[in-house]
Amino acid sequence: MFHLAKQLRLPGPGGAVAAGAARLANGGTRAVERALDVLLEFARDPANHRGDLGISDLSRRLGLPKATVYRLVETLTARGFLIRDAETGRCRLGPAVFRVGSVYLQQLDLRRAALPVMREFARLTGETVNLNVAQDRRRVCIEKIESDQDIRHFVELGRPMPLYAGASGRVLLAFMDPVEIEAVIAEGLRRLTPRTITDPARLRADLAEIRRRGYAVSVGERVDEACAVSAPVRDASGRVVAGLTISGPAYRFRAERVRELTALVLRGAAAVSAVLGHAAENARAGEASATRPAEGGVSTHGEVVARLTRFLDLVAARRLSEAEAFLAPGAAIVFPGGVRFASLQEMADAVRRRYRRVRKRVERWDVLPAADRVTVYCLGMLEGEDGQGRPFMGVRFVDRFEVRDGHIVRHEVWNDLAERGVV
Repeated sequence: MFHLAKQLRLPGPGGAVAAGAARLANGGTRAVERALDVLLEFARDPANHRGDLGISDLSRRLGLPKATVYRLVETLTARGFLIRDAETGRCRLGPAVFRVGSVYLQQLDLRRAALPVMREFARLTGETVNLNVAQDRRRVCIEKIESDQDIRHFVELGRPMPLYAGASGRVLLAFMDPVEIEAVIAEGLRRLTPRTITDPARLRADLAEIRRRGYAVSVGERVDEACAVSAPVRDASGRVVAGLTISGPAYRFRAERVRELTALVLRGAAAVSAVLGHAAENARAGEASATRPAEGGVSTHGEVVARLTRFLDLVAARRLSEAEAFLAPGAAIVFPGGVRFASLQEMADAVRRRYRRVRKRVERWDVLPAADRVTVYCLGMLEGEDGQGRPFMGVRFVDRFEVRDGHIVRHEVWNDLAERGVV
């Protein structure tokens, strides 16, 4: 309306209303910009160890009238972004800033932990793989690996979606606080397709079933003819922080394939959870699953894990010629940052130059079988001394192996040594 009035120079009340609306919109934008400038000012003075600023300080730095700064500070204080000392009147950052920053950091960790599994699943299944979190009683996709097939399920990053419709949302809703679940239901269950669950009692029953079995499946609930399977990702405290989903067109998700994808997404979610520090709730169940025969007749899971354990032991003992026997000809060895090594000796030399001592403590193995190979994730902690002799511990690592006919064809290593500042 504003752009039309401006272009045609409409006379009379209509043009005046449009111009007034434009001024209000511009004024609102300026107010937001100024409020953000106030917050950012607290990060621009690293020498201010107290981290507090007064109204006069902010007014002088921002070039704004004190009355304007006062109003902005009052609003930010009311929202918890600032705390104002009752005696001195000086301000410092409030708990709302911490909450926003925590969400940002958590999502960075989630994406970093999940991406290796997501890429592998996209390659194995040919379907779209996405990672979702709950925000403001909505489901939001924060990462995705799209299928390369002509007909595929499209997932939009960052767009809020209903929690109650589809496996990606319901696997998050099921593990939320009961008060939050009821709040979502109270907002209304709008029908999106003929298959959308709109009855509160039926939704509550479905959420209870998801909690019991540990995963969610949906067909055409948010988008017609779209199917999804999703499993919860947990952090070190056991809290569900995300959902890992494989989705695609329903005609490719027949009953048998849904069962296969469900088993896959459960293992993948467990692998991501382990990277985030979550310990498996039932170690015996995990050990039992590791002894089941792999699909495709490659090997049993137990045999694969035993061989890889032996390989890591030989590498740690620097018996590299024996360890080379576990590698297929031309096997790829890839370290963080995409650094590739032509041999185990080259890899060992690089590690020895950078670290005085490194020891791996394995916490978990996850085995993902396919028709012609087995992908294995080894997860655990690193400890040792960096190149300057400073000790480090509690550093997460993930080793990813591709095994074919009993030999390693690819070995990828990820760890957060760099993020932890270890040199």
